[in-house]
Amino acid sequence: MSYTIFINSLCWSLFIAFFAMISGGFLNKNLASRIKNKNYLFIPLFICFFIPPIAVGYGYTTLSYKLLQFPLLHELLYGLIMVGRLVGPGAILLFYLPSSVSEESKHCMCIASGKCSCARFLKYLFLSNGWRYTFVFVFLFLAAFSEFELASMMNIKHWSVSLFDAHAQGISALTALKVNWVPFLLQFIMIIVLLLSLDPLNRIFDYIRHTMPPESGFSDKKGCCLVFFNFYFSNISSIRFHIASLIFVLCLTISSLFPLVVILKSAVRGGAEAFLNLWMFQEIFHSLLFATFATLAAYLLTLLCNHFSLIKYKIVVLLISLPALIGILPLSLLILQLFQLPQLNMLYNSPLPLLLTLILLALPFMLILRMITDVFMKDESLHSASLLLPFSSRVAAELLWKMQFVKSVWILFFVFTVTYFNFTAATILAPVGMTTITERFYNLMHYGESEKLSATVCVAILIPLLLFIIFAVILKIVIKKWYSLTK
Repeated sequence: MSYTIFINSLCWSLFIAFFAMISGGFLNKNLASRIKNKNYLFIPLFICFFIPPIAVGYGYTTLSYKLLQFPLLHELLYGLIMVGRLVGPGAILLFYLPSSVSEESKHCMCIASGKCSCARFLKYLFLSNGWRYTFVFVFLFLAAFSEFELASMMNIKHWSVSLFDAHAQGISALTALKVNWVPFLLQFIMIIVLLLSLDPLNRIFDYIRHTMPPESGFSDKKGCCLVFFNFYFSNISSIRFHIASLIFVLCLTISSLFPLVVILKSAVRGGAEAFLNLWMFQEIFHSLLFATFATLAAYLLTLLCNHFSLIKYKIVVLLISLPALIGILPLSLLILQLFQLPQLNMLYNSPLPLLLTLILLALPFMLILRMITDVFMKDESLHSASLLLPFSSRVAAELLWKMQFVKSVWILFFVFTVTYFNFTAATILAPVGMTTITERFYNLMHYGESEKLSATVCVAILIPLLLFIIFAVILKIVIKKWYSLTK
């Protein structure tokens, strides 16, 4: 690997992490602090992070090719897209991570600020806010530095793309990993910093549970759009609010709306024939199969972690988060090397290597999302709803569905999309005869945008959504029926 490419990747990752962190903090201070229902801010940004990178890269294909002759502008476009994708996680982490200093300590420090030493004051600043920004910055840096899929689609000179190219040229996985030891060493150091800057997770979530009220969800009868416009015009005099609103709209537009509109426009331009003349249903079925098994396995492992309270141990947090932190590409190459050992070689061309990789990728997302939603699930509210069962099972079942099961369905959907649209692991580990839809997309998208391919991308995106709508409806009917029978 060229050290020029490594330095370039390092600089752009630092740039992306810094601006995503600053933008997330700015949104928290000037938008989240003024919105009663934080869902209007966080859910759109959160969804942007889960938009498949392969679809985003394909949406920017034409613009990216035009900018290839201007390398700086080309890389700047990639940086802006990555910032837009990471602002959401940065804003959510900064909002929910508590300060390590209590309000009483802050008051005492303010009183004694003129008398305390400089070192003590700096320590106070770090404990009050510095550790939160350190954690968020390192987390966003790891996400940007280990990113591969979008960089590959946009032909960006990134160390992970060089690693994949070396593997594609026939270099063994172990040799390719040895050559890239410098990025791995840097990632390992950043992971250690990440753990050292993080208070025990159970303290953080206990703090949130006891100090922050649960959000009410999208319950405003006026509708989301009307609420947003009323909120905007009521704050129209604030310059910072204007800037924060502009950042919010730009993040949504750059990281999701623009590429999706480009894909949809290209697909519609081809007419109904482009949608009906599809040739990848077998690949879509393979992707659905792998994603379903990986999501269910990650969900069962998450239930085991919660049952045994394993999340309170930092070593468990490290082991669970490590696959996602080092990046899906190095993880896929390590799994490939593992199944090339004589003892496991018989399973090399089976679905097991890809399935294992997807489970390791899905587990951190599943566990963290479950922890966040459990924070806002009040035991008193669940108990009160359950007391209604003998008197009104229909009302009680509706309340229990909204409080306990809707969030689980959303978590399953988000994790399912992560595994369904992952093409890095599928490209490296998919067995012969089980090509996934993203692997086919990756091979065809390099030839440029086409109406037929855009239509197939739209269908491939809509199928998981439709399946989960059907799944949610059936699950709701089954749960209501079950509660009515246990009345």
